[in-house]
Amino acid sequence: MNKYRWRILIMIVILLANTTLAGCWDNDELDTISIATGLGVDAAENEEDVHLILQVGKIKENSGYESGSSQQENSFWVMETIDKGISSAINNLDTESTRTIFLHHNQVIIFGKEQAQKGIKKYVDAFSREHQMRMETWVVVADNMAKDILSNAVEQETNSAIGLSKMIETSSRQYESFSVRFIDLISKMMEETTSPIIPIVRAKPEDQNSKFEITGLAIFKDDKYIGKLDLEKVRGYSWIMDRCKKNSLNVTTDNGYANMNITNINLKKDPKITEDELLISIDFKGDINVSEMQGFEGMNSNEVFSALKKAGERAIKKEILDCFNYTKELNGDIYGFGTEISRKYPKEWEKMKENWNDLYTELKMEININLTVRDTGKIVKSLDMEERAE
Repeated sequence: MNKYRWRILIMIVILLANTTLAGCWDNDELDTISIATGLGVDAAENEEDVHLILQVGKIKENSGYESGSSQQENSFWVMETIDKGISSAINNLDTESTRTIFLHHNQVIIFGKEQAQKGIKKYVDAFSREHQMRMETWVVVADNMAKDILSNAVEQETNSAIGLSKMIETSSRQYESFSVRFIDLISKMMEETTSPIIPIVRAKPEDQNSKFEITGLAIFKDDKYIGKLDLEKVRGYSWIMDRCKKNSLNVTTDNGYANMNITNINLKKDPKITEDELLISIDFKGDINVSEMQGFEGMNSNEVFSALKKAGERAIKKEILDCFNYTKELNGDIYGFGTEISRKYPKEWEKMKENWNDLYTELKMEININLTVRDTGKIVKSLDMEERAE
């Protein structure tokens, strides 16, 4: 483990031992602090500098965030500076402000796209050393600039960082892959061969406010943003990582269309090393709950459910393989397969790890998917299905 990883590990232990401040202050204290709600890093013109953006929440006299008296009035203001490092940039903003900057309630760290492509390791290292930084803070990549995200008011929340935090929590109910906290990022960066992923956020202007949306996952390698999983590939990734507990799947066959939920997923991953190849064996089981069916004329229930089972299995397998093959093109092991191989084959891994970049592109995947129709909804047959004895 190199010095960088040791430093990060030590900081994790120290930070986890700290307690979060209570969040209640008297009015005298509120007059002396500026509570940061969002933090961003954009690329500076000089690559040796850092462009730090800080969103600061306005405080009510009764110890709460302002909601804004109208859509035109935001409950925050944005501060920014360019300096040589994160700590000096924060100190610079602290000096310029009439109040002390307070980072304990920061909701999100945002890396601008250009800076993410140049690299984020030194900033992650610096944030991990900042004693006020919470390890549970969300981390995202802006599809353009971090400043654009932090400067926008959003619908229902005039504080964009708080609105973004709530949006991430909501999106994570469908795909847990969107839930990336600072400690998760550090953990993945400490692994020798795993490529970290971070959600990509875009602001869509709507009237005077904006709406945030997650457009995919940014793939990092050697701390640099090298590629993107679109939403379909995000689901392929989530299937295989068991981070998709319940999901809606549309399938179309030659005989009809159906919408179904895949639930009760049971996933097993098993790396295997043979004389001829290196492969990952995937065993995927789940239940089908059919919510809508159209077509299937002249078919009985058993025929329809057999067709839906096969169509669902084909669709999931395709999504998994499409994502996997894309990561092989990028040479980015987002799954942590290298880590799994090292656990099962520690001796063999010592000989393999230096060449993992080459080996990952040759990695094979063996997939066995078995879905079972459990629930067909209140209507067992669609109106077009043949009504006959089974």
